[in-house]
Amino acid sequence: MKIFHFLLRILRWILFLLLVALAAKNTEPVAVNFFLDHSWHVPLAGLLLLFFVLGAGLALLVCMTRLFQDKREIQSLRRELGMDSKLPKAEAGRKAASPPPPDAVL
Repeated sequence: MKIFHFLLRILRWILFLLLVALAAKNTEPVAVNFFLDHSWHVPLAGLLLLFFVLGAGLALLVCMTRLFQDKREIQSLRRELGMDSKLPKAEAGRKAASPPPPDAVL
């Protein structure tokens, strides 16, 4: 199993070096034109890095909002079931894992 981790680490380094070489070869400035004849001259590699970081940040923001929505829903369902979130984890687990009454229909 360690050989796979080693190969994965080597593959990551090769990919990193290829991306650094790509960035080093694309240092020509490109013009980003805005409204009202405003323009921004930036190297192509810097522009690609900027948009990658912005995209990753936006994806993280979307994932975090979904995570917080799920957390709120879990808390409301716990309140609905009568499980107080202030109980220790062991007591809450015992309460939820108690067997059904003998006359319960399965």
